[in-house]
Amino acid sequence: MTQVALSEATKINQSTLSKYERGEIEPGIDSIVAIAEATGACIEWLATGVGDPPADSATPDAAA
Repeated sequence: MTQVALSEATKINQSTLSKYERGEIEPGIDSIVAIAEATGACIEWLATGVGDPPADSATPDAAA
C-alpha cells in the first residue's frame, strides 16, 4: 500500500505517515488503530514490532 493510499484510508496526512516511516515522530494510539484497521496489521506489531507483520507484507526475501 502506498503512503497516498494509506493516507486516504486512515485520514492521516501523507507527510505525517512519511515521518512515521522515517522515525522522525511516533504515532499516537489513534493513528496506530487507524493504520491497523486499514492494513490488517496487529496493533501490538505496529506499536512495538513484536509479533508477526501482516501476512501480505513485502520483505526483501519475498522479492527473491
